[in-house]
Amino acid sequence: MDQAAQLGLAERVHFLGWQPEVQSLIAQFEVFLAPSLWEGFGLVFLEAMAQARPIISTTATSIPEVVPDGECGLLTAPRDVPGLVAALTRLLDDPAYADHLGQVGRERLATTFSPAQMVAQTAALYQELLHKNTPTP
Repeated sequence: MDQAAQLGLAERVHFLGWQPEVQSLIAQFEVFLAPSLWEGFGLVFLEAMAQARPIISTTATSIPEVVPDGECGLLTAPRDVPGLVAALTRLLDDPAYADHLGQVGRERLATTFSPAQMVAQTAALYQELLHKNTPTP
């Protein structure tokens, strides 16, 4: 028996496994939920932002740098199941707030994570490092 059916969630939750193309799937979500215990960068969050989906995740590793809590998503401590449930309930009960978080995420993607912005930030970092390591006469 399917796990969603066992939990009484078959109408709202679908376990799809690995998918080769996720953008069209994410576009169908009301909320993007990723209870990660570890993320290197979190490209998956940028994919959710591209679809203007509010994000629920954890404060693990680099996630808060990509998804500031309360700005474009809601974050809980890792393994905090009641916190994840509360965040999900809040967004499902308040679609206007969920939509606001999603729109802020899309704007954050365009301003903070655009290719041009990332190149500029990387170049600025290199310049800073070069100046730090330049010996003074």
